[in-house]
Amino acid sequence: MQDGIVNNQPQQAFRTDSGGQHILRIDPPTFYANNVALKTSIFDMTMVFGVMAEVQGDVLAVTNVATVIVSPQHAKAIAALLTNHVEEYERQFGALPTPLSPPAKTLPGNEEN
Repeated sequence: MQDGIVNNQPQQAFRTDSGGQHILRIDPPTFYANNVALKTSIFDMTMVFGVMAEVQGDVLAVTNVATVIVSPQHAKAIAALLTNHVEEYERQFGALPTPLSPPAKTLPGNEEN
């Protein structure tokens, strides 16, 4: 894995359905992220996913690996889905701690625009 990219090449697979029609399935790239920055406008919400690495002391560098833009309605649906999955995870494995520390400083040039 380099800079959070697990697989940045779309994977293609061909198959033939029962009617003999050829179907192409393209799986999107897979990324690892341990950081997300959110931007909001009246029309959409943008999530910029990145990989955060400590450079020195409390200074962190973030390498952005993927940007996802959705409508506010879709963002609300995603939030509900994530909440349900985290609650189920905690029922199975125990409560997750909530990070309370403030965000660390980022290096100049790595901050969000």
